[in-house]
Amino acid sequence: MKETHFGEDSEWQSDTESASPDDNITLPTKVPFRLSRGKPKVTEEASDSEAAEANQKTFFLPTMNEETFIDHDCVLDAQGYPILPNGNTVYVRRPGTAITNFGNVGFSKRTGTEYRSKGAWKLKRIYCLGVISCDLPGCRWAGAPPTGRVDMAEWLEKNSHCRGAHGTCLGNVSHISCKQTLIRVDEHVATSWAVLRHKGIHNHPWPEAKKPDQLARDALKEEIARNPKAGAFALRIRKPNASQDSYNSVLDIHPSLGNADRLRYYRKLMLKELNITPENISGEADDKFITDLFKWVKRGMLIISSSYMEGEEHFTFQSEWMRNRLLARDIDNRVYSSGLVSDVTYRFFRNGYLLSTSMYCSELARWVPIQLTWIRGLAEKYYQCHFSTLFRQYLGAQFTNTERDVLVRNIVDFSAAQREGFVASYWEVFGMCDKKIVLDKLQGCHEHYRAQVSRVKKNRHIVMADEEATFQTMCMDLLKKSSEGDPTHEERIDALQRQFPKAKRWLDWWTMADVEAMLFPSRRPKIEDSPDSQEAPTKTTNAQESLHRLYYMLSEGKTSLMLGMVQLYSFIKVLEEDFDAVMRGVSIEYGAARKGQKDISQSLGWEPKRKRAPNPAKPASIPVIRHGSVNDGRPPDTTDTLIPELVKKKLGRPSGATNIDRNPFSTYPSYRASKKEHLSNRCWMAASLESLYALYSPLWHKSSSGTGTSLFTSLVKHFSARTTYELTEKGSIRGILTKAQSSLFTQAQNQAPHSFIEGQFASADLFIELLLDQKRNPNRALKGLFDVEEQRVLSCGIHPGTTQKLSRPLYVINIRRAAFIENLIEYPNVAELLRQWNSNGLRGVSRLQCKSCMQAGEKVPRSFVRLSSEVGMCEHNTDLGPDYSYAEHSTLGFPKDKAPLHLYFFLDVAAILDADEQQLFMASTIWPATIFVSGVQYTLFARGYWNGSHYWCKVLKGVGGMVGVWLHNDQLNDGYARLVSSDPSKLGGAEAHTSWLMYSRGWMPDEKEHVQEMMDKIKSDYPHATGHEAFASLGRMLGSFQSDSSSLALELPKASTLIEPLATHKDSILDSCSQTTLNHGLDASERCSGPSINWSKVKIDAPEQVITSQNKLKIKIKMKTKETDMDVPTGIVPSDRARRSKRMKKSGP
Repeated sequence: MKETHFGEDSEWQSDTESASPDDNITLPTKVPFRLSRGKPKVTEEASDSEAAEANQKTFFLPTMNEETFIDHDCVLDAQGYPILPNGNTVYVRRPGTAITNFGNVGFSKRTGTEYRSKGAWKLKRIYCLGVISCDLPGCRWAGAPPTGRVDMAEWLEKNSHCRGAHGTCLGNVSHISCKQTLIRVDEHVATSWAVLRHKGIHNHPWPEAKKPDQLARDALKEEIARNPKAGAFALRIRKPNASQDSYNSVLDIHPSLGNADRLRYYRKLMLKELNITPENISGEADDKFITDLFKWVKRGMLIISSSYMEGEEHFTFQSEWMRNRLLARDIDNRVYSSGLVSDVTYRFFRNGYLLSTSMYCSELARWVPIQLTWIRGLAEKYYQCHFSTLFRQYLGAQFTNTERDVLVRNIVDFSAAQREGFVASYWEVFGMCDKKIVLDKLQGCHEHYRAQVSRVKKNRHIVMADEEATFQTMCMDLLKKSSEGDPTHEERIDALQRQFPKAKRWLDWWTMADVEAMLFPSRRPKIEDSPDSQEAPTKTTNAQESLHRLYYMLSEGKTSLMLGMVQLYSFIKVLEEDFDAVMRGVSIEYGAARKGQKDISQSLGWEPKRKRAPNPAKPASIPVIRHGSVNDGRPPDTTDTLIPELVKKKLGRPSGATNIDRNPFSTYPSYRASKKEHLSNRCWMAASLESLYALYSPLWHKSSSGTGTSLFTSLVKHFSARTTYELTEKGSIRGILTKAQSSLFTQAQNQAPHSFIEGQFASADLFIELLLDQKRNPNRALKGLFDVEEQRVLSCGIHPGTTQKLSRPLYVINIRRAAFIENLIEYPNVAELLRQWNSNGLRGVSRLQCKSCMQAGEKVPRSFVRLSSEVGMCEHNTDLGPDYSYAEHSTLGFPKDKAPLHLYFFLDVAAILDADEQQLFMASTIWPATIFVSGVQYTLFARGYWNGSHYWCKVLKGVGGMVGVWLHNDQLNDGYARLVSSDPSKLGGAEAHTSWLMYSRGWMPDEKEHVQEMMDKIKSDYPHATGHEAFASLGRMLGSFQSDSSSLALELPKASTLIEPLATHKDSILDSCSQTTLNHGLDASERCSGPSINWSKVKIDAPEQVITSQNKLKIKIKMKTKETDMDVPTGIVPSDRARRSKRMKKSGP
């Protein structure tokens, strides 16, 4: 059968249709002629509906005698137009009639437009794309299929999980196509007469609309114009007027406005169109109590308990949705077990108080109220009325006694009336009169306890300043569970009373039996004693405190009883509509699909981000921006104001656009260069982050809570967010990467404002040092990641008694050319340098000078030269004088013989002043893919490059099961890293522009066990993950490399072999390096070619003995810590400063 395309089937009118009988149409003398806009090609699926009736003529040009006919199952808008047409519907638009949505439909579609009869008729065909539906019969989700040109089978394979029930639906989605329907809109251009004709039945539910139609937008605009002050939250709730019996919401205008972010967008857009400023518009409902109460009860605001008796005055109201949430069971048929939170809002009502109980709704990822009570006072009896009404709801449902005990658990503050009211109501409803057993159902708020501790520790009559931290630690230890061997609760209380006797009355209050039973874990039943391993409830009432803020957003406070109840009910209705939308798979705000989703860092043991945590990326100083004044009467007299801006239409792909390789099997998205001026020149950050990300593992989270604000903590949080995306494939990876770059840049700028300037080139090695410096980053997880130790023996040949033995921790292993020269080691032989450094040690000259030699030395006198004037000028002696520097013997090892997880090597070329010599040294060093240091095997995982004006890197990692060497350059391929070799050993060897290298060792047994435990926890936290399994490829790589090191070990030169100096090959190497551009590293043939050398395997063993030498060898070693107050001889420029100044200047684009 011949394939038909959009616009080529027999249903499309041919040019001969213009000659069809149409006596009722009087065409003008001159008809504007417009050619067809072409026949867009569509997929075979879209054309099947046309091919099905290829031999039948469906629609002809109208005769203009058609009449409107609305068939069954159509959905009409406010103007009576079929926004969702069905059957044999015909709708005629007469000339001069304004039908806002005419020609549009409310479902996903593809359209095509062309002109017939030499431009007299405009034809538009609309094809329904069907719906994406779940295969479970109880699921209510109906999604719109993608409108782009995608292969539906591939799309369904990637997006097979149903989005209904807040993403917890176990069903799989399928595409219900709609090939038997067709819509055609014919418009007579000259008279504006038009007709819409529909054929066929839609055999599927209507998909959820993502955007409001034009008529709904106009209605929303009118609503915003009436109440410009109301925000998105207030527009959805509004202030109802019960006396006028009106209770409408913007959700009645269009269901897509349930998305709060979309509603904010349209509100902002329409306020700009209206050119108005929101003003205070207030309204208040009258308190016509009885009649209005009946109306609201009819609408769903159920009064489930009330009393007018003295001492018991209360009104408890609840909606059917609130009750269903309270009594609901999860997918495993378990009752709610996260604990209820109860608290009082004091100033919401004018006369009385609001007592509310809330629960956590996982579908909305927020706390929602499940029972609200107006109480006249705060006595015990009022609390008893509230809790008794709550507990009676458990009697009617089918709950066991064990499940009932789980449901009644409450988190409260330490109000005695609230506590006694809970006990009395439990006795009244369930008949349990044992107070100790009932108090076990209450959990005291830890946050209230912390606040009390903070208050008392600042009282200098009770706690001295130097004991403040001790007092807080001892008090907070009372909240911790006691392990075997720890002091008991009584022993801790006794220690507190002995050390702080003036706090005895305060401690006595907290150790009362009722308070102890609610607060301290040693006085509460163990969680494992609860059935079915139910999770422990929350420990604070912070969630209820946050709801207080929302309540005061609804009302200005001190409102009447009726109006306050209606406002609260309006808030509940919004939550109910949000819940209904989420269960149907509709997004209620941008990012809502990931709102309840945990970050991988939480699965690895870090605490979630706190709302009031300080922002580490906040600029140190925000400059004041002075905005230009508004034109106050000057006529437009410039080119920009006189000539309107011409908006260019997007006409497809621009000519000359760069081809981007996004093959999912050979590329992965990473950091890309920005075109914005203030975000440009950040290749140093992109290469550094990509190199470190290749080493990232769950061990970077160990021994840390993740609550700090250091630069390293922010780095690990970014890596965990990136890993979360790769696991779930939810969200935008570009947004995650860009946001992290901006945050990390601001933090680095706060620490070194002159080294990191927006839009300017910076040093990658300085940035990495800021990330790994333990003094700047007080994060316990950083300890042991890159730590090495350098043992140094400083000796003086003239004064042997001044010999010093020093040790210092390092996290950067600097490799300098002088170390090769002074120890008679060839440049390429890095392994021999490391072997000697790790065993016998390296010799050199320290910057520290012998004090005894300096005191015995003779000062060089200054000579004066008599000039023509009578003033004598002092002429400085250019000779630096004798050198009193110590002879240094350096040995590299591990602190406490514990091998770090990674090794970071940096080629320090600051002491090499010639740029060609720098590149020669960087290109000639040969780095093995596998090295042994102190008997521990390390594998090369990242390699950074610097050509004087640009940074890039190569990393070893596994992506989607493909393990190999990946090249990342933020200026190439739109930042997508590309696979350049499937052989991991190709990352080693000699390559031009090499600047840094990062090695990683295999995991120890305890580390493997920890990583496996974290990976299992991630699997349980993300059961529906569709991306790559986190850390799986890294574990397999380290395991394979450790078991078979011979396949990756690079043959290295013997220590006794002397090679022809590389200086003779300088020209050939530099010629190769000079041709290297930003594309360097894409092919092995582009690597720099060095001299031909015979190599053999070498293994660096642990040091056996340390040999000191008195020979003075000139070698510059970078100082990490200041070990003495000795002055550095004048004329010696610290290499640190030279290296910074050389790299801060960008010589090329």
